[in-house]
Amino acid sequence: MEKSFLRIVAHIQRSLLGLIFLLNGLNGFVHFRQALAFQTPIARECMAVMQATPYGHVLAGVQILSGVLLLLRLFVPFALTVIAAFLFNIYMFHLFLDHTFSPLALIVTVLWVCTYARNRAAFRLMLLPKIPAS
Repeated sequence: MEKSFLRIVAHIQRSLLGLIFLLNGLNGFVHFRQALAFQTPIARECMAVMQATPYGHVLAGVQILSGVLLLLRLFVPFALTVIAAFLFNIYMFHLFLDHTFSPLALIVTVLWVCTYARNRAAFRLMLLPKIPAS
């Protein structure tokens, strides 16, 4: 019973993480959620450039892809690796450009760590210093 409960919790964590990235990616195309009011002018300018150029659409598309992969349980280590890069960018944006705390980024980070912990065996080869001889 305990294993099935942990499996359900892991499924909910992965699905919630995938859903968050899917919805944020879709928001890059459809704009159904209000844009955040950033504190500094440079942060507002950075976001305006990303939304006005195809660069923002590429990022939104990658978020959609990562979210769908997590929801379908396909290539989960790949999706987690891509999401880790997004999380790094989110933290660097808030640290250097906007100077605000993002509670959603913290929640997503907790979900990412829990999902990574469940799938950490798949990352072992990626973290080896040398490629094993075949």
